[in-house]
Parts: sequence; structure tokens; C-alpha cells
Amino acid sequence: MSKMDNNRRTFPPLLKIGCWTTAFFVFTVVIVVWGLLAPTSTGVWDGAFPPGEFHIVIEDPDGKPIPGAVFHVFGRGNSLAYDYPIDNHSSSHELVSNEQGIIVALHKPQGIEFGGGCYVYFWFYEKCSEGPEYFGQITADGYHDKDFSINELIFKPAYEEKTESVNSIVLENGEELEIPVYTITIVLEKQG
Repeated sequence: MSKMDNNRRTFPPLLKIGCWTTAFFVFTVVIVVWGLLAPTSTGVWDGAFPPGEFHIVIEDPDGKPIPGAVFHVFGRGNSLAYDYPIDNHSSSHELVSNEQGIIVALHKPQGIEFGGGCYVYFWFYEKCSEGPEYFGQITADGYHDKDFSINELIFKPAYEEKTESVNSIVLENGEELEIPVYTITIVLEKQG
């Protein structure tokens, strides 16, 4: 026996099998673990903003109306969101408060407006995608701007079913429909 035979190294059995077998084994383990931990779809959901005529009363801290206040709606990326979710907010028609400080914002019923999916992670933690988020801003000369979530401020009375009255509107297809009227008061702080 030569001196080289005595210096021969021995390798663990897994490495003797070969590089490709080891790679296949690792790949299989990764796929199995991923399959057990990966999210699984459990369903979809549909939603809509509540229909209504929203009377937004703009006041100063003393309760006096602020005429000429302007209401804008913004979507993703701070871009103006015309015609949705506030139907009468358009590029050709600003929503401005009248002499009584009232802005009338309208959201007509449209059926299903948005939706998303739900997923289960680690077999027990369910996470659903969220609905769209819109932001509003009220501006008036001599007052600080007021920024807010449309969901949390404008649609809140509808979610809480605080209907004040009912008005009739005519939809684009000519159908007459009664929708609830809600009142929201926003106080603007004076500058300086």
C-alpha cells in the first residue's frame, strides 16, 4: 500500500452520494416548508361606499359659517380624485360652501365598487386586503387647511346609520331614487 492511500480522506455519507443529490434534497425541503408556510387564498370580499347626500357644514371656532370654503378629494399619490367617491366633485365643478357654510357632496349608489382577497398565513393568521383610501381637504382664505380621511369623516355618519332625512335624486339612467341625507360639521381654525 502506498503512502498516498494512507492519507486518503473520508467524507460524510451525504457528500459521498454527490452534489446533485444534496441539491435535490435541499430543494425538496425548501419546497415542502414553503408549501406549509405560504399564504393560501381563503376568499374574496366586495364593498362599496355608502350612498348619500352629505351636507358638510364649515364653521369657524365660534360656530359661524364660512362661505367660500373649497372641498377637494385626493386619491393615491395625492392626485385629485374627480367623480369618485364624491360624484359631484369634478374638474369642471368645484365644491364650494354657500353663505350658510354648507357644501353638498353626493355619492350615488353604484352596486359593488371595489373588492379584494383574503389570505391565511401560518394556518391561523388571516389578512384581507383593504378597500381604497381617499383623503379630503377643506381650504378657505384666512383659515388653516383641514385634511382628513374621507372614510373616517365624510362617510362616518352613514356607517353609524345617523340619517337626518331623505332626498330624491335622479340617476344617469333616469331612475328616481331616495337617498339618505347626513350632516357633518368641520371647524376650521383661523390663521395668525
